[in-house]
Formats: sequence, C-alpha cells, structure tokens
Amino acid sequence: MMRAKTWGLWLSACLLAAGCEQATASSDDVQTGSSTDTVAVDTQGGADAVDDSSVDPGVCDPPCDPWMACKAGNCGDKTCTADSECNAASPEPGAVPYYCYKGICKGFQCAKDEDCGAKQGCNSFTYTCFDKSTGCTVTADCDDKDSCTLETCLPDGTCKHDPIFACCATLGDCEDGSDCTTDACTNGKCTWTPKGVCCTADKECNDGKPCTQDLCSGGVCLHPPAVNCCLNDGECTDGNDDSTDACKAGKCTHVWKGLATACPGGQGCTSNACAVGTCSGEFCSYSAPGKMLGCCSGDSQCAKNVACMVDLCEAQLCVSQKAVGSGTHVWNHFDDTSLNGWTVEQSSKTVYFHFGTLTKVAGAGCLRYGVPGQTSFEDQNPNKGAALSPVLTLPQAPTLDFWVLLDVSPGAAIHQAGIDAVDPQTGAVLANLWSKNKDLNTGTTGAKWLHQQLAMPATLGGKAVKLKIWFDEVKWDTSNKQKLGFLVDELTVGGACP
Repeated sequence: MMRAKTWGLWLSACLLAAGCEQATASSDDVQTGSSTDTVAVDTQGGADAVDDSSVDPGVCDPPCDPWMACKAGNCGDKTCTADSECNAASPEPGAVPYYCYKGICKGFQCAKDEDCGAKQGCNSFTYTCFDKSTGCTVTADCDDKDSCTLETCLPDGTCKHDPIFACCATLGDCEDGSDCTTDACTNGKCTWTPKGVCCTADKECNDGKPCTQDLCSGGVCLHPPAVNCCLNDGECTDGNDDSTDACKAGKCTHVWKGLATACPGGQGCTSNACAVGTCSGEFCSYSAPGKMLGCCSGDSQCAKNVACMVDLCEAQLCVSQKAVGSGTHVWNHFDDTSLNGWTVEQSSKTVYFHFGTLTKVAGAGCLRYGVPGQTSFEDQNPNKGAALSPVLTLPQAPTLDFWVLLDVSPGAAIHQAGIDAVDPQTGAVLANLWSKNKDLNTGTTGAKWLHQQLAMPATLGGKAVKLKIWFDEVKWDTSNKQKLGFLVDELTVGGACP
C-alpha cells in the first residue's frame, strides 16, 4: 500500500511540474491489471500487483440504477450488506424494491423458506418473505376447518375462503329468501322444495274478475275488492235521468246525448265548454255539466217555449232549431202554484187539483188531484174535481203529449179520470181525448209515471177550446188514504208548423 500512495504523490507532482511531459511519457511503464482494477507501481518505475476495489476509472453513461454498480464503463452486480443499499434514497412512487440477497442486490428477497427469518416462509410466486401466522405458501396453510368453504392460497400469500354452493351446517345456511320453497339442510347439503300453489309476483294472481285486486303477499294470492269498480250498470246510477249510465270493463261511465261513448286507441272524448270527458279502458265518461249559461243535461233545461221551435240538449249544450212538419205550440209544465193559468173546480174542501211536489217528471212539481201534502185522495165522501186550461186555438192536426200517474182502484165503475176538449163558453164536451177506462188496460199505472201521446180529432184543428183534466171518485173507498190519486205533468199541445 505504500507504493500506491507513492504513485499518487508522484502523479500529483508531475501534473504541477514543468517536466510533466517526461513524467507522462514514463507512464508506459505502468502495468494495468484485469477487471479487478489492481495496479503495481513504485517510485523507481518498478511494478508489483496492488488490490484496490474502491478505484473505478470507468464511467457509465447513462448512470446505473441504484441496485447496480458501474465497473469499467459497464453496469453490473452491486455488492451489498443491507437492502437500503439497493434502493434510491428517495424512491419514486410505485418503485419496485430490491433486496440484498447473499451480498448482491437482487429483485427478489428469497429463493426458499430458509432465506427468510424465523416463523417466515418464502412465497414461491413473488419470492418475498411473509409471516406464516397470516400468510400462506400452499393451500394447506389456509385450512379454516370449515367444510363449507373452498380454500385457496393466492399469489400475494393471502388466503381466500369461497363458500361452497348448497353446502350447509344449519338451516339458516339454506335460506333462499323465497316464500315459495321449503328450505332444509340435510347431510351437509341444502335442499329447496317448491310449495303447492304459490306466487312470486302480482301478475301471477290474475283471477279474471274486474272488481278485485290481484296481489301476491307472502307467496299467497290475495283478491281484495278494487276501488271505484262496478259489476253491472245498476251500480253506476248517478241520479240524473238525462244521462246514460253503464258499467264498462269494471268502470262506471256517464254519457249525455250527442257525446262520444268510445275512445279507441286512446283518442280523446268529445269535449266543449260544458262537457269534458275522460277516456278509461277505451270508453268515455263525462261529469254532469256545469252551471254555465247554455249548459244542460236534458232537453227540459233548454225549453224556451217558442211555438214551432225545437229546443234540445246536445253534448250538454242547448241548441234551438225550427220544427219541421209538426212541433209544439203550447207548454204546461205545472212547476208552480199558478198551474200555467189553469183554473180549478172542486167538490171537496180537502181533496182537489193543486200544485203537487210528492212526485214529478221534471221541473219543480206537477198537477195533482188529492189531499195536499198527503198520500191520500179521501175525505170520507165521494168527491170530484177538475182543472181547466186557458182558452187556446188548436193548430191543424193537433196532438196531445203528457205524463200520467194514476194511483187509484183499477175498477171500471169507480175512480173515473180523463182529459176532454170543451167549449170555452158553455163547457160542453167537444171530444174525450183520454180516459182511464179507454186508454189504461189495468185501470192504473201502478203508482209510476207513464208517457202518453195521442192525436186529437182532426175536426178540432183551428178551433178555440179549453182542455179539461177531471177526476170523479164516484164511490167512497177507505183504501184511498194510502194512494197518491191522479197526477199529470209536462202536458204539451202540438200540431202542424208553418
């Protein structure tokens, strides 16, 4: 080592001296060794072998990685005594660590278990050491003593335990969450036995009935009543005689004259200022018309009582048109105590013709023969009475239209009733237009309103007459305290129009 130091001093002196060229020329006497970088020199120009591994006259470009050493211009194995010597002082994020394996920097930590510390093993996939208490090298290291799991030793030295399908230790291991199976654990295997009639969704419970709900609850089909549903037309009555009520596909519909009844393909129902319809199941339904001027639910609400004009309720709107051929000339609605100007003749103080409200066809009331406010036409004596219209001139081809309710004894000999055309001056009967015995086969209407339409004798056309509605008890009958008597409503006179 003394010679090496002498060479170093000489070389330094030479670089500073003026005779450096001569010293340099004598450098041919220096003998360089092999790749072990040993040099032998002395101050006299002689040479012996000198070992100094710290001297590296070579330069590596680009520089070597931290786990390699530059020797004679080439990167090669780097000797080490600790892992830290094989890695950069501040490694890049995600950099793969190198290890000092048997004095040389290597990309692995171990080759076999013996390379690792006590209670450690060498992972044969990553060649890194792991703690045997938490890791594995083979599948046997992962045994959890559970017969229903499948063990696997993963490449990173961790254990994985996958459940084995249909394997069980208790009944709870076999719960499939279905109400339609019976779950069981038999000999370590799960079984699922389908129950009898069972459902999993509402659509499986359709009973084909329009007024039931189809529900699946707990695997069982339930059919509680559906809301706002109908089975027949009778369940849909809205109390309005001018609407047509029906049950369509379980839903009530209410339609007025002139309005669309169907909406195939979801097309909108007829609507206007008075009528707005809804479409359900391809059928239209309408609410009652509002109280706007010109809105209606029946013809009677549109009547202006103009001769030879027809007032109609179409699509809940009032419309008027001229009558063709024949039309109405006189209206008698009997909707107030004036009785359309008719006068009353009576033989009893308690039983007579009057404005009655016990029942009616339309409007506020009707013309009734009986005891006012009571279901009776009896005062314990034979009685009779009449109601006479104002004088009217009949049109050509005159007609009579009215509604009648006759709640009396049906016998022909007693309880006589009729309508006559009489002379305005003398009261003489010109024609009997209608009578109980002639026009009612049963002698009564069964306490129900009955529509009557008839033609007057053509000879009355153009004549001035009075209409006389009359009743004659003829004979006292104790049963009359339970009967309505004789009632007339919505009486009109028609005939030829200009």
